[in-house]
Amino acid sequence: MNKQFVVKCEKLLFLFTSLSIILKSENETNWSLGVNNIISQLTPPNYGELLDPYKAFQSVSSMYRLMEGGYGSFSDFYVWREDFDTRKKLNEELNMIKEKIWFTLND
Repeated sequence: MNKQFVVKCEKLLFLFTSLSIILKSENETNWSLGVNNIISQLTPPNYGELLDPYKAFQSVSSMYRLMEGGYGSFSDFYVWREDFDTRKKLNEELNMIKEKIWFTLND
C-alpha cells in the first residue's frame, strides 16, 4: 500500500467532510450526494469497496473534476446570506476548502 496515497486520502477525507458540513448547513441535497459518495471512497479500510487508497484517490479525482466542470456545476455553488459580510466570510471558507481539495488532487 502506497503511504503517499493513504495520506492524500486522509487529507481529502477531512476536506470533503468539511465540505459536507457546509452543504448540510445550507440544506443542499443535489451536490451532497456526490460529496457523500466521495467521502465513502476515501474512508479506510475499504475505500468504498475499492480496497486501495491509490484507486480511491484516482476515482475521487475523476469524480470531483466532473462535479466541478462546466456551467451549472459545483463550481457555481455558493452560500447566500442577505448580510454581505456574513456571505463573504462563509464563501471564503467554502472557497478555501475547494482550493485545498484542488491542491491535494494536483499535488
